[in-house]
Amino acid sequence: MIRFAPSASKHEIARDDIRYVIRHCGLAFDAPPPPGSPYTEDRILILGDTRTGVAIEILAIELDSGDLYVFHARKMGKQYQQQYEEALKCRV
Repeated sequence: MIRFAPSASKHEIARDDIRYVIRHCGLAFDAPPPPGSPYTEDRILILGDTRTGVAIEILAIELDSGDLYVFHARKMGKQYQQQYEEALKCRV
């Protein structure tokens, strides 16, 4: 199950688009927490295109229940271009 933090909507990416990208990304990446973060869980970085072709980045954590908790989604930044291209090869 995919759950959403209120912050997941901050950049106006629709939840349906987030779900679509998660289901079709092909490859997700481990992303350690940034220095100074109060959260110690590794994040999951998911990169992909919405049904309308907008590349987005998603950050989530896996909860103990196995649910995916999305807390960040926005148009993809340039810093992820290499990983995006790698994920593109695995996309379904």
